[in-house]
Amino acid sequence: MPRNIVRHLVQFGFDRLYTSFAWSYDFVAAAASLGEWKVWGAAALSFLPHEIFINGAPLLEIAHGTGHLHARLREQGMHIVGVDRSAQMGRLTRTRCGKDAALARTDALALPFMNAAFAAVVCTFPASFVFETHALREVTRVLRTGGAYVVVPYAALRGRDLLARSIAFAYRITGQASSNALLEAHTRTAFENAGMHFETHRVQTPRADVTVWVGRRP
Repeated sequence: MPRNIVRHLVQFGFDRLYTSFAWSYDFVAAAASLGEWKVWGAAALSFLPHEIFINGAPLLEIAHGTGHLHARLREQGMHIVGVDRSAQMGRLTRTRCGKDAALARTDALALPFMNAAFAAVVCTFPASFVFETHALREVTRVLRTGGAYVVVPYAALRGRDLLARSIAFAYRITGQASSNALLEAHTRTAFENAGMHFETHRVQTPRADVTVWVGRRP
């Protein structure tokens, strides 16, 4: 089967994971990460501003998904608001976090918040729309001066066992691992055009190298 057809089929499947098959998202993510999915997402925590943890400064999570990171931050007493454009993801996160969770169904292209409302914004394993110019400008708008936009875009498995190599091959054949350097260069330019300084970091987990991008509003 031609590779472009495979990619289209995979993209179609991914799209369904955020909507009608959202109930299966955690199972698929756990399999694709060899059980490290939550650990990969938690790589963002080290790059959040200290005032989030010390002073309870407000934090926004874009594309909260099934809500694991959202729940963890709430458990740590964070003042966190979450947005996702998937109604199914919203229901899963509210079930996980409780009825009092501050969640909104909205698009990152039009965040319903005042200017400089948040000390930080976090987003883990997002769809490509969050890197669109208008979405990044929206993030810059709602960030306070000195605030950080912390994104975990992808991770690379290090293992050489058969399972790890099979998953890595699946990433390559679907085009998900073939253009990370190009994507990073494009994203750096997009962040800078939106008014943020751009940093790249790598965080090691037992089985993977996790990439973390940090945009800082000067």
